[in-house]
Amino acid sequence: MAVDTKDVAQNFANIKSNIEEAYQTFQSNRKRYNEFMKFVFQTSLSGEDRDILAITDKPDIEFNILEPYVARQLGEFAKQEPGFSVHALDNQVDPQTVDVVEGIMRSILRDADKNSFSYNVYKEVLGGGYSVMKVLTDYEHEDSFNQNIKLTKVYDPTLTGFDPLAREPHKGDGGYCFELYPKTIEDFKKEYPDENVDNLKYDNNLQGFQWKYRNMKTDIVLMAEYYCKKKKRTRLHLLTDGSTMSDKKYKEMINGWSSIEQPPQVVKSRWTEKTVICRYVVIQDRVLEYSETNYLHLPLIFVDGNSALVTQNKASNDCEQVTRPFVYNAMGAQRLKNFAGQSLGNELENIMQNKYIVDKEAIPEDAVEDWTNPQKASTLVYSSRDKDGNQLPAPIPVQRGDIPGIISQTFMGVDQNVQAQLGAFNQQLSNQKQVSGVAIQEAMSANNAVSAPYNKGYLMALTQAAQMILEMIPMYYATPRTVPVVDRKGKRSYLQINQTLPNGMPQPGSPQLKYDPNILEVDVSAGFNYETQKNRALGQMVELMNASQGFRAMIEQEGLPMLVGNLDIKGVEQLTQMAEQFTQQQKQMQAMQAQQGQQSNPAVLAAQAKQSELQLQSQKMQADIQLDQANLQLKQQQMQNDHTIQLLKIQAQQEAGQVQLAKAHAENLRSTADMHLKANDQAHRHGQDILNNVKEVKTNDEDE
Repeated sequence: MAVDTKDVAQNFANIKSNIEEAYQTFQSNRKRYNEFMKFVFQTSLSGEDRDILAITDKPDIEFNILEPYVARQLGEFAKQEPGFSVHALDNQVDPQTVDVVEGIMRSILRDADKNSFSYNVYKEVLGGGYSVMKVLTDYEHEDSFNQNIKLTKVYDPTLTGFDPLAREPHKGDGGYCFELYPKTIEDFKKEYPDENVDNLKYDNNLQGFQWKYRNMKTDIVLMAEYYCKKKKRTRLHLLTDGSTMSDKKYKEMINGWSSIEQPPQVVKSRWTEKTVICRYVVIQDRVLEYSETNYLHLPLIFVDGNSALVTQNKASNDCEQVTRPFVYNAMGAQRLKNFAGQSLGNELENIMQNKYIVDKEAIPEDAVEDWTNPQKASTLVYSSRDKDGNQLPAPIPVQRGDIPGIISQTFMGVDQNVQAQLGAFNQQLSNQKQVSGVAIQEAMSANNAVSAPYNKGYLMALTQAAQMILEMIPMYYATPRTVPVVDRKGKRSYLQINQTLPNGMPQPGSPQLKYDPNILEVDVSAGFNYETQKNRALGQMVELMNASQGFRAMIEQEGLPMLVGNLDIKGVEQLTQMAEQFTQQQKQMQAMQAQQGQQSNPAVLAAQAKQSELQLQSQKMQADIQLDQANLQLKQQQMQNDHTIQLLKIQAQQEAGQVQLAKAHAENLRSTADMHLKANDQAHRHGQDILNNVKEVKTNDEDE
């Protein structure tokens, strides 16, 4: 179903323009890629060359001397395995997490190499000048909800395009990239049954680019999977634990917070712009699909060989990237090799022909064919007289000259010219006895250095892919699951990640991959040494062992695994492990022998007895000192206890005196209170007597 989002519809014209412009801008490199891939891996003769050979009646033969050079570089490359190295920018990162991330990256590359990913990418880089790899995600299998990160090569790098303004070798700094997919009308309708493409036009306005075209009797629709960068303004928070988080993620964390601890609080906030990678699927006149991906970088990665920026127009300072295959400079030499070989073959074809000078009238009518091809006829018949009976001269054989030496010299000399142009070493020199083995190894080492620019381009692209994988792991490996890992020794295993305890806490020993990608970085370096470098190292070690007895003893005692590791034989890994075990066993045996030798030597035994006696005396002295210290501590403790008892007695006496004073004070208070009570009672009685007297007087007065 067509996408009718307003924003997407407004961007369609710009998307289509970008695709067409990028495709045209890279057209010369695309043409050179196809030309050299065919020239190296299929045939070094063009259709025009074959027509000329047919006209000049020369043999249609070729002598491809360039593919062996490419195959040799591929063979050297196949012996390597790139090394991933993840570094933490923060000391709080768990080292186990770093090791697991490295192991996942190695596993992803190894899974990709099951389909010859690295080999095919490097083959295109050498043969065509560039290649394109892609990072994507896919489910583990049909019945799984777990997604795995995968690394693959695009089917055809000439059907890809990048932003012309990109300057990095991997073109990840550009604003967009795309990959084109040709589909038949029938396949398109099966995938998009609701889309009507019957009205699409056969547009032939662009050279080499058509949104719809016809191949024989089949209609082809060109689809484009287009990725572009989109800026989104978002609120960024700095939390109390030092981490940063977007407003959306912070709210999600607060809503899902289940710990008894207080969640981190916002310390500071600011607005920032986040890059979002948007995916479009477009055809000639519409957008079929639109989505915002989880990618933080463009998923298509350009693999540069040995390109150069060349100014095409000095007035406008217009620079063009020119991709260069490995045999870029040797194409002319290859054509010269073919021409010299064809000329030599032509001479060889005609070397057995016998040529004659014969009078026309001397050839009978029924023998014309024999004289035209004298090799086929066993007997050549001629007439000695003409029709008038006149004597005719006998046929005279013509002596054939030698093949011109310049042809064979040119044919043989082209090989050295190619070696000079490619900076390569001729393996045939190894068959010459006058050339030393050291010279051969040095020349082969220089031959490996010739491919260094192409190795560098591959490693830079793989580093960009590894950085993407590093950022995607926390997104797609965030749930408890089992993932394959490969350690630094190449051993593959499976590891449980993100495991938790019943209380929700992380399970000890289970790596937690919910890390911040901004605090990790990855480097990709060349892996194992080349075969020639190993041989050279082995030769140097052997020479040093012959020249120095001390070095020989050191290698025999400590460096045997290193010596064996430089061998290039089958099973060298097992042999290296055996050498390590043998070295350890030798050390243990030497230690045991030394111990036994010391035990049987009288002088050593006397020294050991003397040393034991001294040790016993020392131990006795230490015991006496410890005993004296213990007695002193006891005396000090007793004195402290006596002092404490005296203090307690004084305190008790003081408390008893205070009690007596309190009793006396209380007795005084009681006596004073009794006196006051008695005085009050006496006053009360006096008052009562007075009152009784008054009542009695009043009664007497009333009686009178």
